[in-house]
Amino acid sequence: MASLARVVAPALVAAMLLQTSSTLAQNGGAGSPPAHRTARYLTVKVWQAGAVAPNVSVRVPTALVSTVVGLAAWSGLLDRTIEAAREHAPSDCGTAVHVRITGRQIASIWSDIVGSGPADLVRVEDGTDRVVVRLE
Repeated sequence: MASLARVVAPALVAAMLLQTSSTLAQNGGAGSPPAHRTARYLTVKVWQAGAVAPNVSVRVPTALVSTVVGLAAWSGLLDRTIEAAREHAPSDCGTAVHVRITGRQIASIWSDIVGSGPADLVRVEDGTDRVVVRLE
């Protein structure tokens, strides 16, 4: 396990540095204001029973999510997970649409979503309960 940590930790650091330098290059460097703003955080907030402040608030840097998704796609973990999900899907779903997607396609879609800037991804309101998933 320790040898795996020795390989993964530097890879994560290198991927985050590449992500940061790529973002700076896309946004015109640190000295000039970005022409197109990249989302920096993935946030999830949950309000229950008419609460004024969120009961749950999670904020994750998109660079971390991008790194994990990229490594999972590169290692084949996403492909194996998708295949396992297909194998364990109920067999009585004969009329269901079967989507074929690869881990690299998921990583590309995530990159496009983050690159498009801040946006609400999911907003659910059920009476006085509310959930918001947003890129900031």
